[in-house]
Amino acid sequence: MVRMMRGLRLLALALVACASACTPGAPGAVTNSLQAGTIVIHLGLTRYGATNTQYGVVSGYSQNPLTVASGAVIQFENDDDFGHTATFLSTTGFPAEGPPVSAETPSGTDVTQPGWSTGELVGGAISRAFRATTPGVYFYGCFHHYSLNPPMRGVIIVQ
Repeated sequence: MVRMMRGLRLLALALVACASACTPGAPGAVTNSLQAGTIVIHLGLTRYGATNTQYGVVSGYSQNPLTVASGAVIQFENDDDFGHTATFLSTTGFPAEGPPVSAETPSGTDVTQPGWSTGELVGGAISRAFRATTPGVYFYGCFHHYSLNPPMRGVIIVQ
């Protein structure tokens, strides 16, 4: 009887874990693997220096600015050995203030929707996949390094 109860308890825990991991619309976790056909944006504070663009100074991400077709899938890969985020800022330009503290938690699934963030990506980590569904210009930045000179920020153009 004890074995049967233990087995039922393990089955119940497995079902709860599976159900919570499969909730539609729930943010995925850091994957450490690239999805086939994905477009990769690399994060590197010193590797990807400042560039003057029509959108302002961008730095710390490569390809930057990045132009993709609507429907593209994007993932972020941290090339540094310390943490970064890539977090939605606006559709109108770079704000004076960087991302909020909530940027450290993964959120959203579409880089064209406000509020998305990779969450904290430790050195070498790869984010979950994000879609780019709506044409427009999208400004994003790193929670930890937005206030540096140059600030760690980027632009995604969806066509």
